[in-house]
Amino acid sequence: MSLFDKAVRQASRAQSTDDVAGALSALFSPGWPESLKVILQRFPFVTTPAFIGLMGQLSNDVIPPNLRPHAASRLKDLRQIAANMLEGRTVDEIIRGLQNRFESEKDTSQQAFLRASSLDDMRQVVDEFPVLIAPEFLGGIEYNIEREVPPNERQLYRERLEWLRRISQERQ
Repeated sequence: MSLFDKAVRQASRAQSTDDVAGALSALFSPGWPESLKVILQRFPFVTTPAFIGLMGQLSNDVIPPNLRPHAASRLKDLRQIAANMLEGRTVDEIIRGLQNRFESEKDTSQQAFLRASSLDDMRQVVDEFPVLIAPEFLGGIEYNIEREVPPNERQLYRERLEWLRRISQERQ
């Protein structure tokens, strides 16, 4: 029995391995957080303490290193969603709150990215915003540097991008 199967059985006895695998797949699919309503209808157990615990365990033990920043972000989202549901918020309110948080974090992570003045500073930024070292995010940064950053500022951005790549390699 794989570690995944053991974790699923321990954390969520009422759910089949297929249900848990389907929920994990849905959580990592494009369209987040707008897809939340469908996910909650199909997999209502994703906000249970058992599933959130499973997600935490899988994030550390099973999920490939390059996907761990995404897993950490989704785990943070699930914890917030569960708390919001306990407070009686509707799914639409929760989705709007996540969208607002993402916009705020995007702005904040960009500011932190630019403020970092050393590799150690950037490590602290990544600790706060782990999605910065996700492969697709790194690709997006590189794309934006070449197309949107004035030529006289590109070296500054490229240096920070290299720090992110180095941190990504360290954490794999």
